[in-house]
Amino acid sequence: MLPIGQDLKRERELRGISLKEIAESTKINIRFLRALEEEQFDVLPGKFFTRGIIRGYAKYLGLEEESVLNKYHDALQFLDQGEKEEEKTFSSSLPMNIQNVIRIAAFGAAVIAVLVALFFIFQGKEAPPPIQLPTTESTTQRDAVLLLPDTEPAEEIEEEIQELNLNISFHNDTWIQVYADGEQIYEGIKLPGGKLQVVAREELVIDVGNAGGLTYTLNNQRGKPFGPSGAVKKNIRITLDNIDEFILNLDNNAEQIR
Repeated sequence: MLPIGQDLKRERELRGISLKEIAESTKINIRFLRALEEEQFDVLPGKFFTRGIIRGYAKYLGLEEESVLNKYHDALQFLDQGEKEEEKTFSSSLPMNIQNVIRIAAFGAAVIAVLVALFFIFQGKEAPPPIQLPTTESTTQRDAVLLLPDTEPAEEIEEEIQELNLNISFHNDTWIQVYADGEQIYEGIKLPGGKLQVVAREELVIDVGNAGGLTYTLNNQRGKPFGPSGAVKKNIRITLDNIDEFILNLDNNAEQIR
């Protein structure tokens, strides 16, 4: 292995230049400059960008850029030769389909690494750790486990109204007639304090002789008055589709009063 990093560090120290000065001038992350001097090539962001880092480093020191790059290429060929021998041994022991998966994964990881490295080098930010390819043990497993990302909890679905539940409280003498789904449920006079509950699946029809003599709730929500005291109201039709028209909106009512 050629000591390219040691040579660069020695040249820098002879000139009395700090890594911080080079980083500020070249806009190269100081972490990558330090990795270059320590020959930690696995920390550097790929061969293409490593060439740019070396060229910028050498130029700042006043060194011959091509000479330094040639020395780096010699060191790189030594590393590549060793890696190819390891890959050949590793790949020959795997089934063909797993080899194809690994090649695709390696290509995708390389593309992502290049894009991320480009951003972090020139933004002066720390790059994330390199993507680790599957090991021999994990790739030889017969069954693969697919890990799905966390998903946001599903929004609560509003429960659909399935019936009409009418509860009436009487405060004055009131004649009333109520039909539920076409069937008459009650007809008569209710006295103060009286109650009446009716449940329908689709429709309620109400006739009342004293519209202001009662209050009511629909599905446990306060209802709008049918009319003033003494008023006669006929064919008050409440369905699953128009129930909201009979629910009292307290906020809107307060605004109307103001």
